[in-house]
Amino acid sequence: ETSSRWTSRGFLHPMGILAFLFSVIGLCGLDAPITIYGPKMFAEFGFHIPYQYVVIILPIGSFVGYILAIPLLACMRKRHQYNICALFMAISTALIGIAYYVKDM
Repeated sequence: ETSSRWTSRGFLHPMGILAFLFSVIGLCGLDAPITIYGPKMFAEFGFHIPYQYVVIILPIGSFVGYILAIPLLACMRKRHQYNICALFMAISTALIGIAYYVKDM
C-alpha cells in the first residue's frame, strides 16, 4: 500500500516543525504593534467594541488563515493562493489608509 504525499514522513515532519514555529510566533511579540494599536485604531473611529474582543480578532484571524491555507493548497496552486492573499492584504491596507485619510479631512 502506498502512502499519499500528505501522510508521508517527508511532508509531515517539516509541516510539524513549521506549524510549531508559526504557533510560537504569537508568543514572541511579533504582532505586538498590531495587538497594541489595533484596539486604539477601533477607538479612533468611534467603534464601541470591548477591548477584549478587539485584541482576540488577530489571533483568531491567524488561526483561521492557517486552517484554511492547508485545504486550499490541495485544490489551488501556491502561486495563485499567494497572489490572492497578497491582493487581499493590499486591499485591506489601502482601505485602512483611505479610512484614515477620510477621517482626517
